[in-house]
Amino acid sequence: MSEIEKLSDFQHARHRTEMYLSSRDPHTQVVLEYDDGKPVPRESTWVPAVFVAFREIFDNALDEVITHGYGNRIDVTFRPDTMTFSITDNGRGIPITLDKKHKMYQATMAVADTKAGRNFGDRGASRGLNGVGASIVNYCSEYFQMDIHRDKQHFSQRFTEGKGNRDAKLVIEDPIILPTNTKVTGTRIEFRLSKHVFKDMRLPESFIKSRMFEAALCYPQLTVTYNGQKIAVPAKGGVEKTLFPNVKPIFLEMDAPGFNSRFWLVPQFFDEGQEFTHGLVNAIPVFNGGVHIETFRKFFFSGMLKAMERESKRKKLNPNRGDIADGMLLYNITQMDAPSFDSQSKTRLINENVASIIAKALDDPDFFKNVIKRNPEWIEQIYARCAERTMKKDDAEASKAGKKNLRSKVEE
Repeated sequence: MSEIEKLSDFQHARHRTEMYLSSRDPHTQVVLEYDDGKPVPRESTWVPAVFVAFREIFDNALDEVITHGYGNRIDVTFRPDTMTFSITDNGRGIPITLDKKHKMYQATMAVADTKAGRNFGDRGASRGLNGVGASIVNYCSEYFQMDIHRDKQHFSQRFTEGKGNRDAKLVIEDPIILPTNTKVTGTRIEFRLSKHVFKDMRLPESFIKSRMFEAALCYPQLTVTYNGQKIAVPAKGGVEKTLFPNVKPIFLEMDAPGFNSRFWLVPQFFDEGQEFTHGLVNAIPVFNGGVHIETFRKFFFSGMLKAMERESKRKKLNPNRGDIADGMLLYNITQMDAPSFDSQSKTRLINENVASIIAKALDDPDFFKNVIKRNPEWIEQIYARCAERTMKKDDAEASKAGKKNLRSKVEE
C-alpha cells in the first residue's frame, strides 16, 4: 500500500477542516455581548469552526452590500436545533452566466470550486479571501442551497454530501433556472452543517445575535434582521449614543488612506475593577485584539502617565498602568483595506503597518492634557487607587519587617 494518499478538495476540507475553518474543539472565552444595547462581558463557549463557517457566508453578503455598495439589507436566520443557517442579501446576486471555458455556471463555480472567486486582485476592504470560504462551507455541510435573483431570472441549485460519510463526494444537482418579472435581486444561501464533520456544534444564540448587533452598529446604513426581527440600532448618535448613552467616553479617531480606526475609552465602566477590550475590524470581532489595539494601549497608558507627572510629584504618588486601566472598557471599530489575521478564526489583526498610524496619533501631549482636564473625577479616582495600593504595600512591608525583627529576638 502506498504511503502517499491523494484526497480531493472535498475530502481534504472534511478531514482537515481546521486548515480552512479553524478548530472544531469547543473554545471558552469572556466576550462582549449586548443586553438591550448595553455591552456586557460574558463567558461563552463555542466551536470556532462553526462560527467561521457562518461568518464566511455572512461576510460574503457584507462584501456585496458594504464593500461593493450593492443593496442595503442582510437577513439572517439561525436554527440551533438543526444547526441550519440562512443568509440573504439584496445585492446584485452572484453571476449566473454559463462559463463556456469551464462548462459550468459561474455561481456554481463560486460555491463548489475552491479556486474560483473574485478577490484575487485588489481586495479593498473585502473580508473574504479568494473564494475559498463558501466552497469549504459547502463541502462541510449536509446540504447547501443557493438561490439567486439576477438578470430577471431565479437561479436555484442544491448541493449535498451524498452518502454522508467524510469520504463521500459532493453531489451537485442541476440548477433550476426560471424567468421572473420581479425587480428584486440578491443571493440567499441556506446550509446545514454536517454531523460527519462536526461532532460538536456549540454556538450560543446570544453569541450570534450579538455579532449581528455589531454589524448593524458598524454600518448604520445597513438593515440587519435576525430570525425575522430587525436589529435595532439608533440612527442618530451612532456608537456613542447607542452603547454609552449616560456617559461621555474618551474618544480618538485615526484616519489614513485605506484605514480608519475609532477608539472609545470608558473609565469606571465596570464595578468589579476589571479591564476589558473589544475590537471590530470590518465588523469582524477580533477577540484577541491585534497590532492596532496593542499599540493604542501602549501609547495611551504611557502618554497618560507622562501627562500626570507634575500632579503625581505634587501628590507624592506614583500611579501605574493598572491604576488607570481599572474598570475601563476600551471599544474599537476599525474599517480598513486588506486586513490580515493570524488564523482562520480571524480573532487577531496582524497588519504591522497600522502601528505607526496609531503611534503618531497618540504623539500629541495636548490630547492627554484635554483628557485630564475633562475628566477630573476619574483622575482623582486614579490617585485614590494609587494611594490605596501604596498604603497596602507599605503595610505589607512593615508587617514583613516586624516579623523579621520578631524572629531575630527569638533567636537571641
